[in-house]
Amino acid sequence: MESQACVSLPVVRIQRFSTGDGPGVRTTVFLQGCPLSCVWCHNPETQSAQPVLLTDPASCIGCGACIAVCPAGARRWGTDGAPAFDRAVCRACGACDGVCPTGACELSAHAMTVEEILRLVLRDAPFFGEHGGVTLSGGEPLFHPGSLALLEALRAAGLHVAVETSGAVPRSRMVAAAPLADLWLYDIKDTDPPRLRAMTGADAGHILDNLAVCDTHTAGRIRLRCILVRGVNHTPAHWQAVAALSRRLLHCDGVELLPYHAFAGSKSLRLGRPDISRPDWIPSPADIAEAKRLLRSAGASVLE
Repeated sequence: MESQACVSLPVVRIQRFSTGDGPGVRTTVFLQGCPLSCVWCHNPETQSAQPVLLTDPASCIGCGACIAVCPAGARRWGTDGAPAFDRAVCRACGACDGVCPTGACELSAHAMTVEEILRLVLRDAPFFGEHGGVTLSGGEPLFHPGSLALLEALRAAGLHVAVETSGAVPRSRMVAAAPLADLWLYDIKDTDPPRLRAMTGADAGHILDNLAVCDTHTAGRIRLRCILVRGVNHTPAHWQAVAALSRRLLHCDGVELLPYHAFAGSKSLRLGRPDISRPDWIPSPADIAEAKRLLRSAGASVLE
């Protein structure tokens, strides 16, 4: 196995005391990179394989520090006397991130070795208790081959490991990763293949094939995580198909609903893109209750 000090991964952030990414108190490691392009993505800054620059003009104090260090000339003084930014020539090198005092320019991820990630995570181990641990998320945490080295290191350290995955990874990587996690938070974004392709770019057959691989090779548990998008996938047929899928799996604990939220709109603006938020997609309490009712009536266990 390659040395932990030699394998590096692009880390978006390490979120401590997380309670929404698996059981107990957890430390969640978010990794850059995803093969999908979900229109409802909650973390659009993680979609690119390489780190990208997020900017926030409202936080800029006009100090000019970014202009002094930008090697590409993407940062310069504008005609109005304020710093200007040309994203088309930006190399996302992170130089401006390193000197900006207000966070007006931030690189979406920074390279960390497996050894560095493990060292930080282990600081939190006393707080995990009986049920907590570490969760890998993203982006798609299995997008980079180096994620396997991180899984091996976490497992060797005796930590409870959860992985949130879309399943849109090479089959060989899923075969290798499946035995290394104690809990799989497996995203089932939609069960209608054409709609899934249109909304995410994913191939439904590949996603389900990898779910079967995970179910076959893991000794841990699986939770189906399903985003609920009002007016898109909130249909009886979809929830019945999810329930049927959960019943076929050998290691499935049940289904967890993730209601769509529109918080990613501000992130897309910081990426220089249009606001992608869709308030009309936010499910109502009645929508959520109906989805749970449909799942339970079709024989699925709904995890609260």
